[in-house]
Amino acid sequence: MSLAEFDVLDRAVPFWESRGFSPWSQGSLGGVYRRMRICKSSMLGEVASYFTDDYILWRHSGEPDRDLVLGTWRPAPDLMVQRVVFLDHEAAVPRRKTRSFLLGLRGYLEVYTYVTGRACGRGMADLSALIDDAFKFCNSRSDLLHSA
Repeated sequence: MSLAEFDVLDRAVPFWESRGFSPWSQGSLGGVYRRMRICKSSMLGEVASYFTDDYILWRHSGEPDRDLVLGTWRPAPDLMVQRVVFLDHEAAVPRRKTRSFLLGLRGYLEVYTYVTGRACGRGMADLSALIDDAFKFCNSRSDLLHSA
């Protein structure tokens, strides 16, 4: 499967939108994006809130784009974690790279390489399940189209 074959995920727009994602692209990068608000609360009410950004990218140039993301992405106000998942056919070594901004006080950037169907790290288990489900969604829709 070439990287171009990951473009089948573009057809899963209803799947992605139902999970809070929207199409995203920047330069040679393309895929989907979502922002989630995390609230920490106690018996007295909300203690803190912050945002996390998730990017699932299937259009990219491999290692140069991973290095570009790690080198150029910056922190943003109230944004604690930016997770970027690059879909690939073979796992790059290492499969996870992390960058902290101001010793973690301004947030973190986590860049993952994910090969569909393989085990992944704890930090992106939720996203890997979504990616695998999106492939199933695309395959079931294509089966329905071919049987009609």
